[in-house]
Formats: sequence, structure tokens, C-alpha cells
Amino acid sequence: MIPIESLYQIWYELTSEIEDGIIILNDSDIICHLNKGIFQLFPVNDVDYIGKKFDRFIEEVVIPVIKSSDIISLEGYHLSSHNLEDKDLDIFSGPGKGHSVEFTIQKTKNSDCSWKLGYFRKITRWKKTEELLIRTEKRFKIIFENLFDSVTMYRVDETYYPGRFIETNSSAIKRLKYTQKELLTLSPADILPPEEFGKFLSFIKNFRIKPVQTGEFSEVSKDRMKIPVEITALIVKIQNEDFIIQISRDISDRVGIRQLQKNAFEQINKNIEQFAILNDRIRNPLSVILTLASFSDTPENVKISEQVEIIDSLVDELDKGFVESEKVRKYLIRYFQADI
Repeated sequence: MIPIESLYQIWYELTSEIEDGIIILNDSDIICHLNKGIFQLFPVNDVDYIGKKFDRFIEEVVIPVIKSSDIISLEGYHLSSHNLEDKDLDIFSGPGKGHSVEFTIQKTKNSDCSWKLGYFRKITRWKKTEELLIRTEKRFKIIFENLFDSVTMYRVDETYYPGRFIETNSSAIKRLKYTQKELLTLSPADILPPEEFGKFLSFIKNFRIKPVQTGEFSEVSKDRMKIPVEITALIVKIQNEDFIIQISRDISDRVGIRQLQKNAFEQINKNIEQFAILNDRIRNPLSVILTLASFSDTPENVKISEQVEIIDSLVDELDKGFVESEKVRKYLIRYFQADI
């Protein structure tokens, strides 16, 4: 059997450079060794608790300096179990103020001796990272849920075929008039008109060459209302799986304005055609009238000829209007890309 003095030396050498707090106990739960990490965490010195019960250390040293000490009881640290469930402790006072530790206690047995190891592992950095992640997640959730645009997320397989939605925001639920539970049983194929799904598959497969895609489609709500949308989507890889984050913006107003423009352009075309036809129809009879009036030089014929010239000048003005309308048409084609 290893002499107790040798054990102390081994424990010291093994634990002296470890920043975490370590307590060595014997079978009777008596403290045999405290490493330097314990003194950096708790208001205690080496001689105070060597040879004392571990329960006393917990009650007098640990509980007074941790937050939510009501979660700790001596019964909770009953040492007969082989491996207690981990507990996270936040230290608010003493040398370890501001640190978080995870407490574990284990019982070890071999042919020479039986002893227990109490381990206060510093998790401050991980705790702060976890808190930052939680805050970031909450902020993201707030932004995600309050976006005016519909946002959905779904997995795609190796052929880029879309699977079911795994995330949806409140705007998607409101626009499509499904509950979130219902929407999570659907895929993009279920909310697109059948005639547009082939186009959508081509859109998705373009992610092979470009990570962000934008296109115009329609979405069909639960009550079968068709909503024109502009979809902007990007592909992300999570644990070797491909996911699509899809943002759909309602462009009903844009489509309505586009239709008004189309109607206006069609009317301009029609007016231009009517100008040309009207000019020809007016000039032909005028030519006949002027010819007939020139056969005799009577006061009436002279008057008729004068009126014909006046009408002809008015037709010239119509011709100028035709030219101006054509200029307007070309301008619209150039700057509004109007298909007229």
C-alpha cells in the first residue's frame, strides 16, 4: 500500500498546475487535499479544511458565494454515488467572483486505496459564449419573427429537390394562412402553382453555380389565393447537409403597377395606329375636294380651296403629334423596358 505521505505528494504534483479547483477525499468524505485552483475560486486556505468533512466545506465555503444557492443541498452532494450529475455554479463573491464552475464528484477505487475526486471545472469562457449565443439567438428570433417578408428554411437533397419546411416566420404563416404546425408538414412544392414548379426546380438547381438566386413566382395560400412574390434564396451548408433560406416578398403592388403600365403602353400603340389611319382617311377626301374645286374659278370654289388648306394644316399638326407620340413610345421602351 502506498504511504499516505507519498499520496499527498502525488496529489500535489498532479494538481498543482491545474487552474480548476480539485478536492481529494477519502472513503469517509474527509478532505485530504485542496489544490491551488480551490484557493483561486473560494475564500479558504489550506489548513482550514484539511481533515474536515466535505459537507462542511460545501456548507461553509461554497454555498455562501454562489448564486441560486437554493439549488444546492448537502443531500444533493451525497457522496455514495459513483458519478453525480454535473451542476453549474456561478460565483458572485470571493476570489472567484465572476467565474462559473461545473461541479462533478467521482469515486475511484483500486487495489492500493480508495478515494474521491471533487472537481470544480472553470467554465466561465464557455458560459459567456453560451450566454452570447443565447442573446444572439433571441435577437435573431425577434428579427426573424418581425420581418415583413416571409422567411422559410428547408433541406434539399443531392439532386436539389426541396424537402419540407423546417423553419417559418410569422409573416409566412399570416400570408399563407396555415398554422405553423401545418406549414411544417409542407414543402415549396405544396405552395407553388403546378405550372410554376418546373421553373422553381430550375431556379433551385442554379445553386450549383451561384449561391444566391432571385426570381419571381406565385405562392398559393390555404384558401387558394395566388400571391405574386419575389423570391430571394441562398444555400447554406450545415453539418454536410444543404439547406435553403428563402425570403419571399409580396409584389402584388408591383405587379399591379406593371399591368397599368402595360395597359397604358398598349393604349399609346393603339393611338399611334389610329393617328396614321386617320391622317390617310382625311387627306384622301381632301385631295378629291381640292381637285373638284379647281375646275372653275368661282368664289365658292376659292372658299372651298381655302378651307381645304386649313384642314390640311390641321392634318399636318396631327402628323406632328404622331411624331411626338412615337418619340414618347421610344422613350418608354428605352427607360421602362416596355414591350410595346
